[in-house]
Amino acid sequence: MIAHGVAVGWKLRILSEVASHDLRIALYGSDAALGPQTASYTPDGEAQGAGYEAGGQALQNVSAMGNGSSVELRADDPVWPNASLVGVRGALVYDNSVAGKPALFVLDFGEEVSGTNAPFELDLPAPLYVWL
Repeated sequence: MIAHGVAVGWKLRILSEVASHDLRIALYGSDAALGPQTASYTPDGEAQGAGYEAGGQALQNVSAMGNGSSVELRADDPVWPNASLVGVRGALVYDNSVAGKPALFVLDFGEEVSGTNAPFELDLPAPLYVWL
């Protein structure tokens, strides 16, 4: 039997390399134009508020692991301590280690979320990304 597809070992090698980079997550309001066509980090529509810096923050404990025929990318949930953010609708994960800061993927929270003078924590999907 022959099965067409990308080798799991290759997928794991690629995502392990990406996981070793400075991957960052930036927050955005509903007016941001983000989606699969987003090529790189952009400040347009990025969240603003006390406790948040443009460009977001580095993802922590990023790892890639095989799971059967797929490879998963995982990271700890990011927290902005003592943040005041209003109307955050989504996020952009991008590679800050590469020229041009290429986008990896966009997250849509499905609704606007806010927080005032409190830890602002995102519950990232687990896994963060799956390459089938």
